[in-house]
Amino acid sequence: ASRIVLQFVNPGGARTGKLLPTGSPVDTLEVALEDGSPLKIPTSLVDATNPTVFIAAEHLAPAFGLEEEGITPRFLAQPDTERAIERIRQAGAVRMGLDPSQKAQPKIAIISRPNLQASKAGVDIAIHAFSMGVMHKAVPMTVGLCLGVAAGVPGTLASLIAIQSGASRGVTPSGGGMAKIRHPGGDVEVGAHFDANGEVLNAQVVRTGRRLMKGAVWW
Repeated sequence: ASRIVLQFVNPGGARTGKLLPTGSPVDTLEVALEDGSPLKIPTSLVDATNPTVFIAAEHLAPAFGLEEEGITPRFLAQPDTERAIERIRQAGAVRMGLDPSQKAQPKIAIISRPNLQASKAGVDIAIHAFSMGVMHKAVPMTVGLCLGVAAGVPGTLASLIAIQSGASRGVTPSGGGMAKIRHPGGDVEVGAHFDANGEVLNAQVVRTGRRLMKGAVWW
């Protein structure tokens, strides 16, 4: 199929007015787990096309006594895990200046380094996104676009993971451009262009176009 790159112009600050609503690429949020124990977790709060709270699987896993590999779709779909992630989302909403009771925004997603098989396929970041409190079967495209932007912002969790993934494959990070992300439904390429001051000019996603029908009309 034909490769088509869609560009979304000036996506930064779509809801809050700022690409990084707190001014920081990483913010530590504190929430209470089901048993009442406190959890402090680093997050990247990014507002591009759709404000999103990004959590790294390596930071979430220890809170549940797991290794990073234990953050699987089955684990994330468990009710107690969903409730904990919703608490983190709400705390992120407050930090971003948004209403925590509105489940539609911000979104929240767990990102991680790709496994060996995915890395060999050129994947830069793995993502499991939540929408309206439920894990998405693929990834909402606005969240994918936000991740593409976040991967190009120095210091964010997405950027750090992309750099690590690229280094493991011998790829030099470009500080922008396209990144291949893997979600539960497959792979997609996302990215962004920035100006000399670090302002995001556009968010990008790769789509494909192919002929669906061909015919001739005789009259």
